[in-house]
Amino acid sequence: MINELYELSKTLERHNIFTDESVSNYLPLRGNNCIRVWVSNNGNIRGIEQLNKELVRKIKTYGNDHNSFPVFNIRKLFRLTDKGTIEQLSDIKIGRRPLEIDKIRSWCTEDNWIKNSSNKVENSLAKISQDLFTALGDDALCKNTAIGKAIEISLLLSGNGKSIFRNKLQEFIFQALEAGEPRNLLLEILFHEGNPTKAHEKDMGKGLPIIIDVENWRDYLYPVASEKMTEWVNQKLLDNLRKNETLTEQKGYLDAFGMEMGNTKGPMPQVLINNKQISLRTMFDDHSCQYRYQKIKDSSFPVSAKNRRRLAGATNYIASPEQRGVTWDTLTKNEILFSFPNKLPEKPISWTNVFVSTDNHSRFKDMAKKFTSSLRGIPLESKPEFISIFILKKTDDNAASKRGRIIFTHNTTPEKISQAAGDWSNGCNNFPMLDFSTQFTPFPLRTADVINAVWKQDGSRADGNKPVERMKYYQGMELFLDILSQSAIDNFLHILLQNSSGLIYHLGNQMHRGKEKNKNTGEIIENKKLKVLKKSGAPVFSMLGLLLHKSQKRKESYMEEFAFLFGQLLHISDDLHTLYCKVKRNGDIPPQLVGSALFITAGEMPYRAIAQLSVRMNPYISWAKQYQYQDRNEEYKESWRAKWLLGLYEKLMDKIKPAMDQEVRLNDYEKAQLFIGFMASLPKLKGANELTTNIEYIEQGESNDE
Repeated sequence: MINELYELSKTLERHNIFTDESVSNYLPLRGNNCIRVWVSNNGNIRGIEQLNKELVRKIKTYGNDHNSFPVFNIRKLFRLTDKGTIEQLSDIKIGRRPLEIDKIRSWCTEDNWIKNSSNKVENSLAKISQDLFTALGDDALCKNTAIGKAIEISLLLSGNGKSIFRNKLQEFIFQALEAGEPRNLLLEILFHEGNPTKAHEKDMGKGLPIIIDVENWRDYLYPVASEKMTEWVNQKLLDNLRKNETLTEQKGYLDAFGMEMGNTKGPMPQVLINNKQISLRTMFDDHSCQYRYQKIKDSSFPVSAKNRRRLAGATNYIASPEQRGVTWDTLTKNEILFSFPNKLPEKPISWTNVFVSTDNHSRFKDMAKKFTSSLRGIPLESKPEFISIFILKKTDDNAASKRGRIIFTHNTTPEKISQAAGDWSNGCNNFPMLDFSTQFTPFPLRTADVINAVWKQDGSRADGNKPVERMKYYQGMELFLDILSQSAIDNFLHILLQNSSGLIYHLGNQMHRGKEKNKNTGEIIENKKLKVLKKSGAPVFSMLGLLLHKSQKRKESYMEEFAFLFGQLLHISDDLHTLYCKVKRNGDIPPQLVGSALFITAGEMPYRAIAQLSVRMNPYISWAKQYQYQDRNEEYKESWRAKWLLGLYEKLMDKIKPAMDQEVRLNDYEKAQLFIGFMASLPKLKGANELTTNIEYIEQGESNDE
């Protein structure tokens, strides 16, 4: 990731975009929640309020995940586990019950500040605040600021265990409740709604981030919780850090990018990416391979202090909330895509939306068209020569962990992306019109969602909420950019066929039954489950078509081959069976149709399947040969359909039989063609009684349902 960010930092500097530098232990806040605690000069609490989300994103705190200042985490003061009491508390919060102070006090029996909760607060108030004061350098200047005053007051709030700060906080909450101040936030700080089945040590609730601020902030121009105060602290920390770097600079010792290294020690800076703190590089001595080359920790890839700040600044720019959908977007909660050009056009365009979109209403075709159009609008001198793409994954699910690594990186040109988008669209339409009109082209980085989904033969998901990741998200990017090996494409096709066969079987069986009517009213029954199945099946066929396309198998050719035609034969068999049941059995259609019943067998043992089909279809073929010549009155109004289906059946059987022998087995690409043929619309009928002499298929087109 360091190399990618270094290139980005140079791009930003070329365009005179100067990112905010910060020191490694002056960190942005996680999440959007923070509570301001106003304190007086003598350490009494004067007010509590929730900061707005915009302000939370602009302030920082000094320290680390465990202890920091002026923002630090506290536990809620008391724990409730009685169900009735929790219900009463909920009613009080929403105003359904009156607020009774004595009752609230009676609930304050189980202290929630157990284990080391008090020690952490004490450490933040006493030690980290003094560390910050020392790091700011100029004592006189610092004391004359809101942050300096907050540091001074914090010493008054610290002391013997939890007695001072916690007691003042509890005292203020009850005073505010008695004074009729808004109750929700106060009660939120006061009580943790616990689980009685869990031990208290494992059920203390999430920490509440609070920030210490001074009541008389107007004497210092800005409060502690403000963008201006944060900028001032950041600049002071940087100034002092640069002074120390100059004093310890070692001439001739260069970092990995050719800059004077200086006496730079310690871990790389931490950055906030999608509300997760990530270390840019974490090399630690548990990796024994480092000892082989005597390059331990940061010496394995030396980066000077100035370059560290440049990298952190570049990250803060590319991963800022304003750049979401432009230079970054999420794949999963732990995977993030970054994409940026080596030249920034005057009018910003999205460099990610052609790969992934978190907007459920976006269509790949529209995003690809918009990308290509925007690219053409960039003047030649401003057009990027290449685009850097990488995917960062947080490698440890532990919330406190900051380990991340690059799982995909690639440099390409904008023109190649535009060409790849066109090829992707063509591939996802590499099949004829299906029996259902829903068409959906998945975004490249959502390909894994389609391929990994496992379906049962009843049309329900078999993998629940935790699908097996046999295909990784980043491999969809490799497929899109044509850097995936043919063996990998073969493997993903095999996985897709295995996982989706149950869905295709069930969907085909349901679709070929036709529209069912209510036996009593005669009205068409709307099958809601079938709508869901169609929506799920559409991307599967797009992937089948794409993988065939990537293997140079085009629909113009494979539609004349055995596997596709066999799939069509099964489809026609289902339709003939359905027509027979509607005419002869008053619409009583069995749960399984003839063709669908042999669908799975056809993929494994086509010779046996076609032999069984010939036997099972005999009664329906014999009936159709008689029914097709009936006059078209009300009783025989669909005789034309029998003639049409019978003609198709015989034509396809004549084409299929010469290609059959007992040794025939379908490979994965032929199975894909079988799947498509099974669901593809049947050849067009030219007139009311005129059958096509050559089998013509309706070409597939994009629909508004994508």
